[in-house]
Amino acid sequence: KLQALSLSPSLQSITAGRRSKFPHNRPSALFVRRLQPPSPSRVSRRSRPFLPLAAPSPSSLCACEEEGRKQEEERRGEEEEIKEKEED
Repeated sequence: KLQALSLSPSLQSITAGRRSKFPHNRPSALFVRRLQPPSPSRVSRRSRPFLPLAAPSPSSLCACEEEGRKQEEERRGEEEEIKEKEED
């Protein structure tokens, strides 16, 4: 307990000094991000485990991925309709 108490004020002074020197660097946000597991929205496709080149079967696809593909198809359809209207 004594060691923890002696460490906490020094850590606070270090983070305060860093904040004053680099206002664009927010150490608290970085520490929070490290402690919490990454949210699925923040995890990019590059960091996901490598998928084999063979196309996955529809049963292996989760519902959220299928919904995302449907939304993408709808957006493409809307974009094509807009292009057709512009051409007319």
